Amino acid sequence: MAIHAIRLVNIFKGQGCELHFYAWDEDPVSGPLLHKKLKRTLKLPPLRNTTIHFPKTARDPTELAKLIAEIQPDIVHSMPIQGASYHVHLTKKIMGEKFPPWFVSCWGQDMHLFGRLNDHRQHIRDVMSSCDYFISESAEDIELAKKFGFKGRDSFIMTTSPGFDVRKIAALRNPRAPSKRKWILLKGYQHFYGRALTALKALELCASDVANYKIGIYAASPSVEIAAQLLSIRTGLSIQILPVVSHQQQLRRVGKARVTISNNLSDGVPNTMLEAMLLGAFPIQSDTARTATWLVDGVSGLNVCHDDPHAIAAALRMALLDDRLVDHAAEINFKLAEKELNAEIVRQRFLDAYKSALA
Repeated sequence: MAIHAIRLVNIFKGQGCELHFYAWDEDPVSGPLLHKKLKRTLKLPPLRNTTIHFPKTARDPTELAKLIAEIQPDIVHSMPIQGASYHVHLTKKIMGEKFPPWFVSCWGQDMHLFGRLNDHRQHIRDVMSSCDYFISESAEDIELAKKFGFKGRDSFIMTTSPGFDVRKIAALRNPRAPSKRKWILLKGYQHFYGRALTALKALELCASDVANYKIGIYAASPSVEIAAQLLSIRTGLSIQILPVVSHQQQLRRVGKARVTISNNLSDGVPNTMLEAMLLGAFPIQSDTARTATWLVDGVSGLNVCHDDPHAIAAALRMALLDDRLVDHAAEINFKLAEKELNAEIVRQRFLDAYKSALA
């Protein structure tokens, strides 16, 4: 089960809700009332025109239909669109009018990227034209949903993050001004949408500017690990491949960083960016993410072209040379994040969305 879904569980604590998890392609990690006795499989349409891989088989939607008929939930909520929501659409076709109100959550590149791929367009149209409620991280994706046929009862703009305990987060923040910090953090994804190798090239282009900083790479793909080692050998830069740690320990890392870099072909509202905003790190973010609501480019962060290492290098130089920019951005970002990402506020938004379906 994806980490976004696992974190969402906390929203329902103390609400007297009964949660049933169903994994369309594999057994969930853990949680309450998990249903695993679903054995038959359904072959999915092949993804002929892309190297993006999804499971070749999934559980038979008739099994999910039987489960829904047995449990009779008040709401069905699928996340993300790819895979899980495709599967629920097939299930709804089987059940027809007996299907409960259906929420769909859009994550990251669900429509921004996959909506441009031939193998996915019709699946997205099917989901959007038959779901009742749509949750997205941005107004842009709400508009995309309408273009794909969404005519449901309502839509909501909310982050995939369940919010943060702002007081606890503040305690993880390094007391030093962000401009005094000596770490640069890079998210190390290199796959169908991650573009960390381009960011590494940018680091090489401004090697003299980052020479006095420690560079930490977390969640590094194998190709990024190799490229980082070679870059360190060539330039003498202090580059560390950071091991997997708990979420709290990762937040402490962010709290020690002057700059964070996240570079992707496509993304929604990156949790890494939100965490940087809370912890005083200056976010450099690829302009393919949904950052408009959160960052003022050149003021509270920098948006860069994901495939232009020179643009990323220029942004990094600015963030390292302009102390006032970095410190002022930290103040702006924390105030916004404190207002919009407080766990209780986010929790209530989710609960209000569900209540609207039951009214």
